[in-house]
Parts: sequence; C-alpha cells; structure tokens
Amino acid sequence: MALFALLAVVIPAVAFGDAEVPVLVPGTGVLLDQSSATTSGGTGSTSSTSTMTNIFAPPAYVDYKRAGTEPVVTVDRYPYTSGTYRGQSCSMSAPCYKDAVYVDSTEGFGYPAYDFFWSSQNLGQSFHLAHNDPTLGGRAIAQGRGGGDGYQAVGDVSHKVFFIDLPATGVTMNVSSDGGETFAPDEFGAGLNSGFDDRQWDATDETASLGPSVYMNVNDDLDLAAPTIVLNRSLTDGALGSFIDAGQSPCNKASAIADNPTLGVGGAVADTKPTACPDPIDPTLSVAGPIVVDKSTVAGPSSHPHRLYIPFLRCTGDAETGGLVTCGAPYRLYIARSDDGGTTWTRRLVKLLGPTAYPRNIFVQMTVDKGGNLYYDWAQSQVDSSGTTSGETDIYYAYSTSGGDSWSSPINLTQETGDSAVFPWMVAGDPGQVDLVYYKANTGDYPPNATQAVWNVYFSQSQNALNPGPNFKSVQISDHPNHVGPICTSGLGCSGGRTLGDFFTMDIDHLGAANVVWADDNNSRRRAFIKFGRQLAGNSVFKNTPLTLMNDWPIHDHAAADPTGDTITPAAFAGTSPSCSSLDILKLESGRSGDLLSVNLTLAAPPTAVAAAVCDSTTAPNVPSVVDGGFWGAEWWSSAGTDAGGSTGNDNFYLAYIDQPGSMPRVEAGRLNRSSFPSLTGNEPRFVEPGTLGGTCTQPLAPSPCTLTLTASLSGLGIKSGAGLYSLSGEALYITGRASGVPFTNVEQGYTSLGDTTAAIDYNGTGTTP
Repeated sequence: MALFALLAVVIPAVAFGDAEVPVLVPGTGVLLDQSSATTSGGTGSTSSTSTMTNIFAPPAYVDYKRAGTEPVVTVDRYPYTSGTYRGQSCSMSAPCYKDAVYVDSTEGFGYPAYDFFWSSQNLGQSFHLAHNDPTLGGRAIAQGRGGGDGYQAVGDVSHKVFFIDLPATGVTMNVSSDGGETFAPDEFGAGLNSGFDDRQWDATDETASLGPSVYMNVNDDLDLAAPTIVLNRSLTDGALGSFIDAGQSPCNKASAIADNPTLGVGGAVADTKPTACPDPIDPTLSVAGPIVVDKSTVAGPSSHPHRLYIPFLRCTGDAETGGLVTCGAPYRLYIARSDDGGTTWTRRLVKLLGPTAYPRNIFVQMTVDKGGNLYYDWAQSQVDSSGTTSGETDIYYAYSTSGGDSWSSPINLTQETGDSAVFPWMVAGDPGQVDLVYYKANTGDYPPNATQAVWNVYFSQSQNALNPGPNFKSVQISDHPNHVGPICTSGLGCSGGRTLGDFFTMDIDHLGAANVVWADDNNSRRRAFIKFGRQLAGNSVFKNTPLTLMNDWPIHDHAAADPTGDTITPAAFAGTSPSCSSLDILKLESGRSGDLLSVNLTLAAPPTAVAAAVCDSTTAPNVPSVVDGGFWGAEWWSSAGTDAGGSTGNDNFYLAYIDQPGSMPRVEAGRLNRSSFPSLTGNEPRFVEPGTLGGTCTQPLAPSPCTLTLTASLSGLGIKSGAGLYSLSGEALYITGRASGVPFTNVEQGYTSLGDTTAAIDYNGTGTTP
C-alpha cells in the first residue's frame, strides 16, 4: 500500500466495509459500482480481493464536446527526485510519481486541421484542454501550425512534453515545460528534410551518451516511387532550432540518395549496410510505426541500452511507387535499428509472411521490455485466390530475445473464429510481461466490408509473452460499443469508415497500470468522442507491484466524489485563477426510478450566471471577458431511438441547470449533438425537453455548499427502456455567449467551456446490480 501513498492524496478515499465488493458491467472488466455483498450477487460481480481480474474505471470523457480521432496517450511515469509534490518532499531515496496523463487527438476537419491536447493531474479521472493549443497557437495568433496527425513523448528526466504535429509539408515540434499547459513551437521539427511528410512519431532518451536526445521518424513521400524513412533528432532536449542542425540530424535527402543511388529501380539499400537514414530510397516501403528506445534496466543478453528501433513494413512492390512495381504479397516485417544514437542504421528482417497474408492494416508497432526483449505486433488479413483481401482479420505478434537478430514465429492472439480485430498497440514492462489493446468486432468480416459489425475495445495481457503460445488473457474495457459498421484500414485511401482514424494507443504508469484512450463515434452525428479508461486492479506489467487503486477510486453507490478547488478558469492560462466556487462540483449522485433520471450535484457555492462570470474577471490583454452564464449538470451515453425533437440514434445526452442572461434559469435535457458553427470543432447542447429542479442551491439565501437536484424523463430523450447510462459525468460549464472564437487561435470555440467535471460512473438500472 506504500506504493500508493502519493496517489491516494489525489483521490478522495471512500471507506468500504469488508463485505463490499465491486460489480462489473456484464461481460466486461469495467467497474459498474462499489456495492455491498447483499446486492452484488448478480452477473458481473467479482471479489475485491481477486488479483486475477483486470478491472478498469468507467470510461471518462477526455473532452465533453470536441470531436477527435487517432488518440494518443502518454503517462509521465518518471520519478521526481527534488522539490515537493502535494506537501511531500521528493528525493532520490523517496521519489514522487505524479503519473500525469497527456492525450492528443486529431479533429481532422478542413485545413489546417485541429489537434487538441489535454492533460489530467488526477490519474485520468478528468481532463482539461491545454491553455494554449500546440497547433493553433493559444491566445496568440500564429504560434505553430498544425495539420492533423499528432503524437507525443515525455522526457524521462526533464518531464517535458514533446508534441509533434503534421501540416503535410513538414513536422512541427512543440515543447511544454509546464505539464502540457503551454507550448513553445519549432516550425523546423522536420529538420532540413523537404518533401511531403507523412505519419511522424517521436521518442526521448534524456540519458543518451550523445546528450539528452529527442528522436523523430517520419516518411518523406515526396518521391512516391521511392520514399525514405527519415530520422530527425535533437541532442539538446528539443531546444528551439536543434532539429535543423545538420550535425544533429545526419539523415537528409542528400544522404539518402548517396546511400542508395539506384533511386527507385533496384530496391532498397542492402540491409546490413550502415546508412544515415533508417531506410533510404525504398520503393517497397509501405508503412512505418513509431520509433522506440531500449531503456532496459535488467542486464542480460537481450539488453541493449539506448538502442533505437523503428518497425516498418515492406511489400513486393507497392502501388504507391507510381506504378513502377506491383504491390502485393509476400510482405516483409522489418525493423531498422541504431546503436549510435541515430547516426547510422541497419535493417533486420522480422518475418517474411506467406503469399496469402495481408498485414497492411495501417501501422505495425513494437515495444521493448525492461530486459531489452522486443515485441512486434500487427493486424493480418488474408488474400484469396483472386487477389482480394477478405475474411477475418486477426492480431499477431512476434518476439525477439536477441535484439532483433532472430524472431519467434508469428503468434495469433485472436484466433477464435467469428470475429475480426484491428489497431493493436502493445506496451511492455518487466521481461515477458506485456499489455495489448485493440478493437474487436462481433463478426469475422474483413473490417472495411463489415457493414453489420459491432466493435468494442479490448485489453489483453500476458505475464509470459516470451513463449511461443498465445499466452494472453483478454477482457472488454469499453462499457458500450464504440463503433458500428466498417472500419477502413487504408489510411487516406479510405472512402468511408474512417471516423476512428488509423490507430489508438495505451501507456502505463509507474505502477505498471494500463492507461488507454480510444475513439467512440457511436452517436447520432457519427463524430468521435475520445474516451479514457484506467486500470484499477489486476496484474501489473511490473513484478511484485500490486494494483489496488479500485477501493480508492471515488465512485460508490452511483456517486462520484470530486476534490475541492479544482475548477478550471478561462483566465488560468495567464497565471490567474479567480475564485470560482460556484462551478466547483464536490459530488455527483444519480438515481433512476422507472422512466426518470435524477442527478444530484453538491456544489461549493450556489450556481448563478453572475457567479460564473466572476470566474473570468481577469483576462489576458486584448481578450475580452466572455463568460456570461453557467451550465451545471451531467452528461452520459445511452442507446436511443427517436427523441421528442425528432433526433434519432445512440447519443451523448445531458441534463442540466442553466442560468444565462436573456432567459430565465431553467432545467433542460437533450443531446450533445449541435455543431459549434462555424468552427465545427465540437458538439454543443441541443434542447429536447424541460426537466424539474430541486435541492438547496436555488433557495433564497442558499447555503455554501449546496445541492442541486435535477430530474428528467429518459423516454422523452429517446433512450430505450432499460438502456444503460454510461460514462455519466458531473459537469459545470461556462457559457461564453458566442458561437466561435478567433480563427486559427484557441480562444474557446463554441458556446460552452469546461469548468469542472467528476470521475465517470456507469449506471445499468435500478439498484446496484446490472
């Protein structure tokens, strides 16, 4: 329990009796509630003392309104050895672990497309948008530029966040030294390389012998007949301009041509020849995954500290090479590797696949455990005799205990018939211990053709992954389907089914608990919301490290506690945080009786438009005060038909008390599906029906704290009888009173902005059993 000492102060602990056990959403590993033994005997209950059940928190909304796709999560799991953290002194002998969670996601609308960046300082219970956006420039115009493909890494010593974005003609590097609140942009993150860049990835190694290093791999696709995997690096911890120094980044177009003068007619350079670029001028290059660093701490034959790896895929020719050769089987899984900090690279074959294997379902990916063992994963379909890709798609991996010199045979991890799986992502811990996430459908159709498929998010884990058998155990961690219909796996070649993007990711915290983000477009507008799930109990990927956070997670009896004084103010980016107790939620409680949903919020102070406006009393120069009202209530997802206003389909719903000038204070319920026109970067509340009001918050001389009780009809919202209410989150929002912000800045788009939110709870019906 000592390992959780610093975490427990973040989360309000709830005392549970010895007889109390968790109840899970049926058929999943998602915590439905903490409940007593007398009411938990139904389907989905599990023993709270079980260490074999991987249990996840109910999925949290990373953002309550913004659309997104291809979400990336990174956890700062590295130790703080100086200073203080939450009143405790940090030292080498007693380090502090903040486990801050960072998420970015591509909005993908128009040009420049938007990349949003969020952070959580409470283990992923709730998130807030960065105060200045790394791709749109925050409150100042033209700070950096974004195109839509984001990725990020965290410094293992400095704790800096290195966020990269892709405006197609280059890669921007955006560095944050304050926990993802503000970013310093570097327009030349792609170094001296010119051309059409695609899908960039980054990693850090701040203890590298050449200096504190930040690495980036990106495909230079200007010459489609022979693209190059480019390596850019900074040896000065991402300092402004350090990526464009030729001495820092030896790989460029000139070196690629010099390494392979046969430009597109003779194939790739010999794999064993050291080259400046990881894979120069390669007409068979298909896709490349993210660069990874061997940070092994367990000595042994597999360990190669500071070695760099890049996984990539080659085919026998590729239609993307301008028709010089024909793309197709056999496909080859490869790695590029470097033992000198990216100065030179060689390549190693992982596996030559068979003539009917099709692994080009977007990105290959790999991870390295603390012993230096490698794990390489991909999604593989089959090609029939006519050359058509069809049928079931499965998740495979191979491992190497020799630094990539030799590999195991491919191992099928989803070999049962009647399903398909895509977008695998692995993270390793101690030797042989690996976590995996993927989307899985209830049909065995080829994902782009799976028109009737229902998809969910799965978590899989092995404590014995260095073994030729499929030693992984899987559990569903989405509490409802995140997608219905086909999923395209052809990137920009997709004509439909690409609302989830091309991948999703997972990371681990310092205890080895999984932190997962995914896209969920199961709503009436088919715009993807980003969800986050955190492992609370079960097996860590670190040995002798128990995961016992479940009993401290602040949900119990369909209620969620929330810390005092954690309101996010519009002025906070300027370093000011005026008192905002009226939007400070202390507790969310819910109840369901027949057709009625009741939400009870405990607020630090009475909710009024005047009190909400005070929260924005201090603003930055040239930014007027914009808050003119408040929204207090809850949001959730439900399966639904047609509502009283004519909208139909599953959706994200809300029930709220609203006070805004020009209208009487009111309670209303509806769908979060009205576009924030003209910015189109998110969804706003759309009224469907009125609700009823109770509690002490709106009484004359209301006390502080006070309660706000809201009730509405579920059937009036179109919610199906008996349907669950998932990711139910208490929310306090500012109302800005306008439709959109300044173009290409991060002045809040839309009418509402987050002030406070609670951890999510799931609600399946009356009482505490499903």
